[in-house]
Amino acid sequence: MHILKKADRTKGILVLTHKEVPLLSDFIHAVASRYNVLVHNGSVNPPLGHPGVQLELLPSSRCISPKHIPFTSRHFLHRDFRPKDYASEVAVPFKDLLNRLNLPWNAREGEKAFDFLCVNRAAEIKKTHELLTGLIVHLRAHPDRTACFIVLENDNTNDAYYQNLVQYWEANRLPNMLFVDTHLLPRTNSVYRGLSTSELSLFYNASRIYVHGCEQEGESRTIHEALCCGCYVLAKKNMQGGGLDYLSSLNSGFYLPNSLGQALDEAVHRTSTYNMPIGMLETFNEVYSVPRFLEALYLKLGYDKEMGREDFSSQCDTENLMFALPGHALSVPWYRAGMPTADIFTQEQLDILCDRLSERITVPQFE
Repeated sequence: MHILKKADRTKGILVLTHKEVPLLSDFIHAVASRYNVLVHNGSVNPPLGHPGVQLELLPSSRCISPKHIPFTSRHFLHRDFRPKDYASEVAVPFKDLLNRLNLPWNAREGEKAFDFLCVNRAAEIKKTHELLTGLIVHLRAHPDRTACFIVLENDNTNDAYYQNLVQYWEANRLPNMLFVDTHLLPRTNSVYRGLSTSELSLFYNASRIYVHGCEQEGESRTIHEALCCGCYVLAKKNMQGGGLDYLSSLNSGFYLPNSLGQALDEAVHRTSTYNMPIGMLETFNEVYSVPRFLEALYLKLGYDKEMGREDFSSQCDTENLMFALPGHALSVPWYRAGMPTADIFTQEQLDILCDRLSERITVPQFE
């Protein structure tokens, strides 16, 4: 849940996640006179089509109705995710970052630190173990190539999949791979699954090729973080959802599970002349996308008949939309400690939300 605009003389705007809608149907109807309700559906699930929802935010390939608009969390990447010149902007800060995080690595002089980069949670749906295995096989055969494998913070370090992944790495360590378990990193700044956005952007900018292993997810935010930082992308040819929407022969290669090694070889040769296609930043970086998003809402929800553009924009909370829209902003008052998201799943959370809306709303009982 994200309060994009509070109600005043005009309707407010609430953005629910697709997981919240089935449980908050009564709430949606209760606030209908004071709030426009939007749904962020950055998943592989079909559009919800709830009668009380004005607009559904979906990956572009799945927008099939006038009530669907192609804005999901990947369209609001933090301004840190942009291409940087490696020699003048990345090499020294990246070396300092590795030292600060106590990550030993001897970067190559005069060129990017890694040929390959993976950024993943340890989860079966992400195919993390399969990807790590494939990369290790490839790097053994090509000791002159390098990779960085980042395991984003999981919500439960006792999880068997996570533990098996770490044990596999410990048994198959390679000198030409840096394995970064973000659970073990010091917490000295704002955390993005273990790394800040500025820190993670340095890893992307220090890498040539981003390798993605998932086959089924809605929007594949890390793919687009990598694209915005100038990486060439390797992705599964059979991936479902919206992850392939912006990939083409200009910026990507595609593979099936049994052809990763060949795809890695081809990507290495292609990136020797690769330049980031025009338009990636403008599509996904929040600096450019937030104004387009607000303009779409301004017109589609009829605010153009009630107020000026600047007034509307000034009333909208667009801070950190890449996390706020999918319920990953954990600083909201209804967040439950220990949960992976801030989705509203209990009566207590719903009560807190309604109190925060500062409205005389009769809080419906949780379904």
